[in-house]
Amino acid sequence: MIIYKYGGCLKKFLLAKKYIKQISQHDASSSRDMDLDIKRCAPGEWIVLGCDENNYIIMANPFSTTKNDLRLVCEYADTSNDQNSEYDFVKRYIFKKIHDAVEYRNKFCIKEASKRIFYGAIDGIPGLVIDKYENLISMQVNSAGAARHYEIIMDSIRAIPSLQLPIAIVHDDSFSKSEGIPQLQGDNISETEIRILENDIMLSVPRKSSQKSGYYLDQADNRRRFIEFMQKRDIAVTASCDMFCYIGSWGISLLKSKITKTVHFMDQAGLEEAIARNIELNNLGSKWEFTRVNIFEELKKLDFKEYEIVICDPPALRKIHGRNNSTAETYKKLFKEIISRMRRDSYLVACSCTSGIGFEEFSEVASGGSKEVQLLDIGIQSLDHPVRSLNDKGMYLKYCLYYLR
Repeated sequence: MIIYKYGGCLKKFLLAKKYIKQISQHDASSSRDMDLDIKRCAPGEWIVLGCDENNYIIMANPFSTTKNDLRLVCEYADTSNDQNSEYDFVKRYIFKKIHDAVEYRNKFCIKEASKRIFYGAIDGIPGLVIDKYENLISMQVNSAGAARHYEIIMDSIRAIPSLQLPIAIVHDDSFSKSEGIPQLQGDNISETEIRILENDIMLSVPRKSSQKSGYYLDQADNRRRFIEFMQKRDIAVTASCDMFCYIGSWGISLLKSKITKTVHFMDQAGLEEAIARNIELNNLGSKWEFTRVNIFEELKKLDFKEYEIVICDPPALRKIHGRNNSTAETYKKLFKEIISRMRRDSYLVACSCTSGIGFEEFSEVASGGSKEVQLLDIGIQSLDHPVRSLNDKGMYLKYCLYYLR
């Protein structure tokens, strides 16, 4: 893939009027469905597509292995400037969008915390995700259009005073393959861990075992929300269980807030050393234990009756269980098993990071059988992961707090 090869002004493609609505209302479209030939475009080239007064900037990728080889960037009003080169337009556009995204987070998010500072199409650049941690910037490039201009993106990040940290580029194999994205070179980073400040806790995750973005920041607001809910009502408990704990963010948040005296961490990832490191970073002593367990395979052997709080924040279940069962049925089966093994007068934090299930549908999957289950609170992803509506494709995270009466 060629990263830079500009041929003067932005290429312009005439689009039949009947397709204007389709291209303007969808984040991704297929050139074949609109009788367009984009073979003369470079991978990820930014082009002008439209007719008359309706024109749009599009990322075109004729080498995409997926059906949707067009990605909507923005409306294009500057049609009178025929000499507007791709490089000049992209440089101005990317700098402004990254600056605007950072300003948004400064306005609505906790200033000192680690946060997502750019979230793909919702912030104006499809396929670009940027996370700011305490010791580095993590940049995911998941579209050929973002990869084509990744050096401009890095320069735009470096131009912002609050982002003066080394930049690590994280590759997602599935996007790299489907979009034809090469290995992009970030800064030379010797750090072996990623350090995260979330609410009032410090976390560390080994880079070699980190998730694709390093760490998921999207639950920060919900963890704070749950702790405030319990503290305002003077609810303190003896023991809690953090299922699918990864590096222990939920359980450590509970221990730090003194809501619970002990936490049992469960996960199949085997990150006990990472949890121990984070317990130590927050001076929480020995009020915890860890069990490595395949929860999906051994759930029927587990007993949660000793816990007053059970946290269930699993990975995307659709990816684990495939498409044989509906997403709702998969969650319903999981929560039914958990609730049947919980005691009355206890709390279940149930979460989903699967976009394939809506909020209303997810809120109904918890049923208690002989137990009465009451929904106490709900939440979505943190404000650094902005969405347009509950039906937005980027609205994927659901948080529900239940009480078992």
